[in-house]
Amino acid sequence: MATSTYLSRTGTSGNQKTFTFAGWFKIQPGVQNFCWTAGVYSSTIMSQIYFESDYKFNINHYDSSGSQQSALETTRLFRDPSAWYHVVVAMDTTQSVAADRTKLYINGVQETVFTTESYPALNYDTAFNTTVSQSIGRRDGSTTYYDGVMAHLHAADGLAYAPTVFGEVDSTSGIWIAKTSPSVTYGTNGGFYKFASGALGTDSSGEGNNMTVTGTMTTTKDTPDNNYATWNPLYMPTSDFPVFTNANTTLESQDGSGDYWGSGSTLGMTTGKWYAEFKVIGSSTNKPSFGITQSPGKHAYDTNWIGNKPYDYVYLSTGEKVSNDVPTSSWGDTFTTDDIIGVAVDLDNNKIYFAKNGTWQASGDPTSGSTGTGAAYTITSVAASDMTGDNAEGAYYFAFSDQSTGSATTSANFGNGYFGTTVVSSAGTSSSGDDSIWEYDCPTGYYGLNSTNLATYG
Repeated sequence: MATSTYLSRTGTSGNQKTFTFAGWFKIQPGVQNFCWTAGVYSSTIMSQIYFESDYKFNINHYDSSGSQQSALETTRLFRDPSAWYHVVVAMDTTQSVAADRTKLYINGVQETVFTTESYPALNYDTAFNTTVSQSIGRRDGSTTYYDGVMAHLHAADGLAYAPTVFGEVDSTSGIWIAKTSPSVTYGTNGGFYKFASGALGTDSSGEGNNMTVTGTMTTTKDTPDNNYATWNPLYMPTSDFPVFTNANTTLESQDGSGDYWGSGSTLGMTTGKWYAEFKVIGSSTNKPSFGITQSPGKHAYDTNWIGNKPYDYVYLSTGEKVSNDVPTSSWGDTFTTDDIIGVAVDLDNNKIYFAKNGTWQASGDPTSGSTGTGAAYTITSVAASDMTGDNAEGAYYFAFSDQSTGSATTSANFGNGYFGTTVVSSAGTSSSGDDSIWEYDCPTGYYGLNSTNLATYG
C-alpha cells in the first residue's frame, strides 16, 4: 500500500469475544505498520493488530476513555524487509485460561515469549465485529498507515482458527506457504480480501463485507509465493536517513552535507542475468547514480556514494560511468527528471550494460555474451572477488545514491510494473518464462530479481 492508503468499513454487531485475523505481510521495518484496527482511540473502544516501530508485534485493546485493557508485545523482532510474514491472531476471551484468550502465530509457529503480556479479561468484548470503524492498513483517527504489501487477508467472526487452516508447509521447499482456498466460516463481519485487480476492496468470502479503498492502492506481482526485490531500509546510516515509501520501492537519498547513500536491493545476485529499471523522480541536480555494488552495508556505514569502491559499477546523470572512484567522462548520455535507466547485469559473462529510456548506451548489446559488445564494464565475478572487508556480502546488489550535496529520489521497477504507484506507460517485452512487467523491452535471457527467478535462473 502507498502512504495515505487504506481500506475501511463500519462493522455490524457480531461476536466481539471470538474471532480470527489472518494475512500475509511484507513490511517496512522500523515504522508502525497497522494491519487491522477497529475503533478510534479515546473516542470509542479500540483494538489494533500491528507491527510497531521498535520492530515488535503488538495486539492491544482500549476502552472508550483510552485506558489500555490488554496488551501483547513480542520480544522477538521483525526486521526483515525482504520477508513475507504470515500472521494469525486467534482470539477467544471466553477461555478460562488467560493465555488461551489471545494466540499469535507467525509463519505457523505460536509466539509464546512477550516483553509485555497482559491478556483480556474473561468474556472481554473487543472492538472487532461491532459498530465502530474497521480498518485495514491504518489506525482510524490518525495519520499512521501501512506502507508495505499485503496478501490473502481473512477475518472470521465467531471462530478462533489454527494457522494450519490458512497455511501449510510446502513439501518441496519446507517453507510455510499460503492455502489459497482455505475452508473458513467467515460469519457476520468476516471477509476474505484478495486485493485482486479491479476489486481491491472486494470481499471474496460470500458475506458481502466489501471495504472502501481510500488513496491509491495497486496490485503487485510481489506475493508470498514469489518474493520480489525492493530497496532495503536496513542499509541505514547513523544520520540523515534515506526515506523509503511505496513498499520500499521509492527512495530518497540523504540530504546532509557530504552524505550521499541511498540503498541497495534486498536480493543479491551471484550468477545469471538480471534486469531492473529506475526512474528519476524530482530534481536531477544532485547526480542520481544507478548501478550495482558488493558493498551496500559498507556504503551505508560510510554514508558514501556508489562508484567509489572496487566492486561498484555505476552510471551517473552526468553521462559518466564510474568504478573504484575512477570516472569515465563522455561515456553516455546525460539523464534527468522522468528518465528511466535500465540496468542489465550479466554474471554469466561478467558484463554490465546501462540504458536510457530503452536505448543501450555506447551501442551496448546485453545479448552479445562473452564478447560484451558495448558493455559499460567487465565486472569482477563474485567467486573471484575479495570476500572480506568492504565486500564481505558475497553478492552484487542493485544500488542507488546521489553524488552531490542534497538529495535525489528514484522509484524502482524490479519487475512489478510500477514506478511508485504509477503503472508503466508502455509495457515492454519480458524474457520467456518471466512474467515481470517492464517499461522497456527486457533483453532476451535477462530476468526480474525475485525468488522464483533466482531459483530457476540464478
